[in-house]
Amino acid sequence: MASIDLLAGKTAESASFPGPLITVNRNAHFKLNVIDSLTDNSMLKATSIVSFAFLPLSTTLALAMGYSNQVPDQAGTFWYHSHYSTQYCDGLRGVFVIYDPHDPQKHLYDVDNDDIVITLADWYHVPALEAGPLPTSNTTLINGKGRYAGRPSSPLAVISVVKGQRYRFRLVSVSCDPNFVFSIDGHTMASWIATSPTIGTTTFDGGVNSAILRYRDAPNGDPNTTQTPNSNRLLETNLHPLADPAVSGVPTPGAADVDLNLACHRILSGAKTAQDLLPPGSVCTLSRNKVVEVSIPGGTVGAPHAFSVIRSAGNSTYNFANP
Repeated sequence: MASIDLLAGKTAESASFPGPLITVNRNAHFKLNVIDSLTDNSMLKATSIVSFAFLPLSTTLALAMGYSNQVPDQAGTFWYHSHYSTQYCDGLRGVFVIYDPHDPQKHLYDVDNDDIVITLADWYHVPALEAGPLPTSNTTLINGKGRYAGRPSSPLAVISVVKGQRYRFRLVSVSCDPNFVFSIDGHTMASWIATSPTIGTTTFDGGVNSAILRYRDAPNGDPNTTQTPNSNRLLETNLHPLADPAVSGVPTPGAADVDLNLACHRILSGAKTAQDLLPPGSVCTLSRNKVVEVSIPGGTVGAPHAFSVIRSAGNSTYNFANP
C-alpha cells in the first residue's frame, strides 16, 4: 500500500519526512521562508506552522512568506509542525535545534551534531482527513525510516558512533498520537535502537519499530542483539532544569490562590467558542497576578499531558524545590 506523504524541504526534490532539520546558534538572527505548494485534495492545502521555541510561522495562501527573528536567549531541542487541524499527522513536522557554543554542560559529551538527532514518529497509510477520530498508525519511523508488520524488509535508519566517544543524542518524539518507550540494546558493535509505541504494532519482530546503532567498522546488516530489561530507566521525576525555577506561592498542595481541576478534551475547530459548547461554569476566568494551581487528571486517550510539573504523572510525590 502506498503511503500518503506531506513532505517539507528546500526544494521539491529534497523534500522529506520528517521535514528538514533546522539549526541555529543561540542569539543568532535567522530568516525562514514558508512556501505553500500543496495541491493534493485528499489533504488540507492551507497551512500554519508553529515551532515550540518561537512565534508562529503562518501562511494560508499558496505564496512565499518571509519570517525573520532573533533566536531567544535559550538553547535546546525543539520541534516545528503544522498547527492547522490534523495536518501535521500527514507529515508536516520536523526538528529545530538551537546550539549553544558555550553550553555549560559541554564537559559531559564529546559529540553533538546533526547526525545524532533522532526523531520518533508514527506513520499512516491514509490521509488524516480519512483516518477517523482515533486512528492507529501503520508503523513507527525513526529518522524517517521504518518497517511495518507483514511486509518485506526495507532499509532502517543508522546512527553511527565510535567506541569511547560520548554522544549527546537529541531525541525528539514528533508523534501525531502515540507515546514511545525508547531504548538501545547492548552496546556490542552494532545494536538495535528500539521504540515501542503505546498503540499499533508494539513488537520489534523483523526490525519493526527499530533503527540501528552501528559502531565504526561494524559489519553492515541487521544486528543480532536482543532487548533486555533496563535497570536505569529515564524517569520524568529525575529530570531537573539547569537553573532551578522558583515555584510561586506557598509550597503546599491546595494552597494556591485559585485551584483548578481540569479534564482533557480535544481542541475545538474554532467554529464556536468554549463558552458556547460547555456547561455554565466550565470556562474559568482568571484574575491577574494570582497564583493558580492546575490539576489535570487522566482518563482520556494520551492523557495526562505533561507541563512543567510539581507532581509527575503516575507519581504521588510533590516537588516544589526543582520541578
